[in-house]
Order: sequence, then structure tokens, then C-alpha cells
Amino acid sequence: MRRKWLIAVFCIIAVMILCVGCGKESEESTVTEEEKTTEATEEKLKNVTLFIGKQDDFGKYNWLVKENETVTPDLLIQAIADTTGWKLSLAKEVEENDDGYIVRFSKDSVFYTGQGTDENNEFYIPTEEDFYKTVLDSIVKTVSKYDKADAESTNFYFGGPGEDDLLLKGINTTLPVTTAYNGTLPQSHRSRILRGANTTSYDIDCVFLEMSGDETVKLEIDGEEQICSVTYTALKPIFQRSVKGRQMHVRITEDLDTEEKLIVKIYY
Repeated sequence: MRRKWLIAVFCIIAVMILCVGCGKESEESTVTEEEKTTEATEEKLKNVTLFIGKQDDFGKYNWLVKENETVTPDLLIQAIADTTGWKLSLAKEVEENDDGYIVRFSKDSVFYTGQGTDENNEFYIPTEEDFYKTVLDSIVKTVSKYDKADAESTNFYFGGPGEDDLLLKGINTTLPVTTAYNGTLPQSHRSRILRGANTTSYDIDCVFLEMSGDETVKLEIDGEEQICSVTYTALKPIFQRSVKGRQMHVRITEDLDTEEKLIVKIYY
């Protein structure tokens, strides 16, 4: 009887030891799996340098991407957009041709919608010519730095949706997609100066048609007849003495809500 009792005790002890061992093994196994999961979710990142500015005046900005991610022109353009707040949505993926790249922007991009008017923004630029040039130069400089070929021999062609040339709406001109961008914009007769959310000013060529009333002037602008107001005392006599057909270069401030145009300056 005593022998049976001792055997039973030893069996119980053996079972307890096995259970404890299994528990430790299970715990160790669980910890190992968690460690593996943690290591798998930790993404290694690499730094990409963005060049934002124009001509010889570029600022360097850091942008982080996954270490195994391929740095493409599309990714770099999106990185510039995220850094600056500029809308640089593309109509299609950037194409590579024999001598460089073809970049086509959508109608949601800043070239068609204009720049934001937050003057406190680090990347706010007061004139639209400089703004467009800064956007394009930043793309050229940044993408060229990551181009496999010699940056000096890499050309960039900018266009709009479909087969369209790129419209630079703020200065009323286009950038031909068939001509490589050389750092200059097509000559425009309009120089727009950003003002605020509801008003804008621009310098423009026009043709004087007639003075209608004491403070109303009729001009031909962009081939269309437009009515403008003139309230400045120094400007009224100039229009009153002008003859129909006179070529003029004036500054106009326009209310974007009412579309009322006020002539504020005449250039000689």
C-alpha cells in the first residue's frame, strides 16, 4: 500500500514539473514571436533632399522615405507638394523620353488654380511669374539630382492634361510641352500681383477706347472690351485727353467677388 502511495506522489510531481516546463516554453515562444513582429513593423527610412527655390537660390529640405522605396520623379514632385503646400497633382505619371522627362499637370494643380494667399506661409511668393518659375525650377533641380544621367543634359517638358500645353493662368500664357524648359517663361503682357483672397492686381497691356462718364473707362484687354473705373484724381485727365486706339500699360486692381476693375496706375 505504501509503495502504491509513493508511486502516486511521484506521478503527481512529474506532471507538475512538465506543466511548469510547458508554461515557460510557451511564454518564451510567445515573447519570441512578439519580438519578431516588432522588428518586422519597424521600417527603416532614408533621407531625400529637396531643392526648393529658383536659379542659384535654392533651399535644402529633408524628406524621409522607406529605405527600400524607389525614388521616382513622381515621388519627388509629391514630396515638394507636401513640403510647400503647393498643389502639384499630375494628370498622369511622369514619362521618360530620350533626353529627359515629360511632366503633365492636372487642372487641379496650381498652374490652373493659382497660388494660395497665405502671406505668412514660408513658401508664399508675391508675384505669379516668380511663383511659377520657383515651382518649375524646384522640380527640375530636385529631380535632376536623382537622375541617372548627367543633370546638365536632362531636359524637362511641362504640359497640361491630354496633349495640352501647360497653362499659366495667372499670367495668361502657356508653356509649350514640345519645348524643353530652359529656366525662363514665355513673355507675357500681363504681370499679376497677388493681393488677397478677394482681390488681385495685375499689370497689363490694353487699348484705350473711350472715357464714359467721369470715372468710367472703356478698354480693350485680351481682345475683349472691358469697363474699368478710374477714381484717382491724377489719372482722370490722362484718360480724358487720350484718343481712341492709344496703346497703354496700366495696373488694375480687381475685386474677385464683384469683378469690378479699378485702374490704379498708368505706366509711361
